Amino acid sequence: MQSQAHAAQQPQSVAAATLRELSDWRPLRILCGYRVAVAAILLLAFAAGHRSELFPLIHSALFLEIGLGYLILALIALIMAYAQRPAFALQLHSQILLDIFAIAGLIHASGGLQAGLGILMVIAVAGGSLLAGARMSGFYAAVATLLLLFEQVLAKLAANTGQGSYTQVAGLGLATFATALAGSMLARRARENEALAAQRSLDVADLEVLNNQIVQRLEIGVIALDPGDHIRLLNRAARELVGDVDTQRRPPLAEVSPGLATAYRRWRKTWAGALEPLTTRRGGEEFVPRFHPLGSQGRAGVLIFLENLTQMRAQVQQAKLASLGRLAASIAHEIRNPLAAMMNAAQLLSEAQDARPGNRRLVEIIYQQGKRLNTTVENILQLSRRTPPPAAAFSWRNGCRRSSPIGASNKGRG
Repeated sequence: MQSQAHAAQQPQSVAAATLRELSDWRPLRILCGYRVAVAAILLLAFAAGHRSELFPLIHSALFLEIGLGYLILALIALIMAYAQRPAFALQLHSQILLDIFAIAGLIHASGGLQAGLGILMVIAVAGGSLLAGARMSGFYAAVATLLLLFEQVLAKLAANTGQGSYTQVAGLGLATFATALAGSMLARRARENEALAAQRSLDVADLEVLNNQIVQRLEIGVIALDPGDHIRLLNRAARELVGDVDTQRRPPLAEVSPGLATAYRRWRKTWAGALEPLTTRRGGEEFVPRFHPLGSQGRAGVLIFLENLTQMRAQVQQAKLASLGRLAASIAHEIRNPLAAMMNAAQLLSEAQDARPGNRRLVEIIYQQGKRLNTTVENILQLSRRTPPPAAAFSWRNGCRRSSPIGASNKGRG
């Protein structure tokens, strides 16, 4: 039983894992597209000659080198995300670290936090926290904060005191940790909801299969129509009455059974009323359709139940025959008692000492005819009983099978 339960749960777990994997690759591709867009915009701003208006560059060559490298690596990461090679975790961690180190280099090349590129670091950590766990999100935030602090120390050592302050670094660090925590919490909640939705979809699919199996084994015919009067489901009993139908094609009801479609249109005019029996095309069996709307005024479709009158009549006839058999058995049982008394009385008369030879002959005739009548009664009672077949013992000796009644074998042992 445990193996069967494990085998039943294994396809569900595989389907849930596949759905979760697909749902993780999609946001990773979006994050890769965002990375390419950011790198391209920074390089366009650098090439447009508006560097002084956007951010005061201190190391222009370094900014250009880091920007070009960032764009190339972002394009490679986008291609690998669509190819899903290598593994998801390796791509995610390497890409987030790429964002953190590349943005830290761009901040250093643009003159520090005063250039305003620090918000890109917060966005990069927030994007990674949506896909990674809470522990890795904290790691990303810690690495980003340390790089920002290291950049501020370098700025102080270079005597660029006007290029931001430690307070600004602390604010960006707190914002980075806050966004990482919030992103990881939202991602966990989203994954839980996604897993619950996947499990619910699997449960609905299982219930659909179960309901289909139940409907297919009903003795009454069932036809389900959609709002456009096309057949979307019919069970085995309905196929025997209206013929085999390809439900994948969803043919209209008028194409499958014109008579049933006419009765259905007549019923739709009043939504009630008695219906006349219909006859099948093959076999000449009669059936009575009964219509039940789904939703308000049948807006969700209609269920048609087909009651096979020919089969019902056969069942009624069979019930009558069974009742007649029970009645015959009851009458035979009632006859058996007085018949036994008559035969006993005849036997006593034949054994009397003063009986005449002629009377003995008459008594013998009564006894013999009563015995014949008793045989008839026994046969009738035997038909009404369900006697199991006699049991037999089998033995295998010398490659041959020998059978003997159990009673005889037990008797021989005794």
